[in-house]
Amino acid sequence: MCIGCLRTRDEIRGWKNMTDDLRVQMIDELSLRKAKLETEKAQTP
Repeated sequence: MCIGCLRTRDEIRGWKNMTDDLRVQMIDELSLRKAKLETEKAQTP
């Protein structure tokens, strides 16, 4: 997973071939990934 954009290698490779709807869906999912990682980081002592 890229630490900058939080996408997997397969997601990065497939970006060019995705429809706009799929890209929007992925962007929404990436927001959830970021929030989850931030929550986990905050809970780590």
